[in-house]
Amino acid sequence: MLHRGEARLLFITLSKKDAAGETDYVWNQEKRLIGATVKDAQGQVQQQLQYRYNNAGIRAASIVNGQETRYLLDEVQPYTEVLEEYVMSGTQGVSQVSYVSGTDWFHRLRAVRRRIISSMNWAVRLS
Repeated sequence: MLHRGEARLLFITLSKKDAAGETDYVWNQEKRLIGATVKDAQGQVQQQLQYRYNNAGIRAASIVNGQETRYLLDEVQPYTEVLEEYVMSGTQGVSQVSYVSGTDWFHRLRAVRRRIISSMNWAVRLS
């Protein structure tokens, strides 16, 4: 509960300047990096980045200059692993990069695929 005169911190911004330009970083109140803007020495924006997180606080998507890349996550492991990076084309996910790790990767990949297909309105096709 907020009391009179108190404010809730919504965003934290940090800027880094050097001879090449300036980079502004923005974190949300959960202390997650949610964006960055990279400018050249003349102040022109060179790159705009945004990050989205799932309900567990794990980064699930990156947007670089308007192009969104989503991550297929395996959250069953002690540390969440990215299995695939994909972009949306209409309602279909189009794989860009796939990752494999561990000794039982095929079984895990099938289990993750089943979980996604059964629990979401859309599915990513894993080949």
